[in-house]
Amino acid sequence: MLRVVIDTNLIISGTAKSNTIPSYLLEAWRKKEFLLITSIPILSEIKEVFNRNKIQTHFSFNSNDIKDVIQLLTTQTVITPGTLSVDIIKDDPDDNKFIAAAIEGTASYLISGDRHLLDIGEYEGIKIVKARNFLEDVLHQKIA
Repeated sequence: MLRVVIDTNLIISGTAKSNTIPSYLLEAWRKKEFLLITSIPILSEIKEVFNRNKIQTHFSFNSNDIKDVIQLLTTQTVITPGTLSVDIIKDDPDDNKFIAAAIEGTASYLISGDRHLLDIGEYEGIKIVKARNFLEDVLHQKIA
């Protein structure tokens, strides 16, 4: 099965709004069209971002919404230990955790909207692509 890492902002926005490209991406994961790879550092970041006042206010998340997503992410994904350290992205070193998780989890794709990651394009055979490109080109879904 295809192994994929998704960055935090896509998980947050895909949870927040339905009928969006990030929500279609999460729906494809829930339908088991690919195996989601994450790591302890990524899960920590997702929890932290979900709990930001600005995010909760903007998207109207409540504690049950957050709990449900975290529960899915901790039970329906492959969680890597996050012990691998890479130093690929100099401008935003925090993004390196996504590349590290992709390497540790032997992912084929890293899906992101972050230009620091997208500018790399590919690293050690891991393709770094936008969500729309992944959905259309890899999963062959038509996006309006």
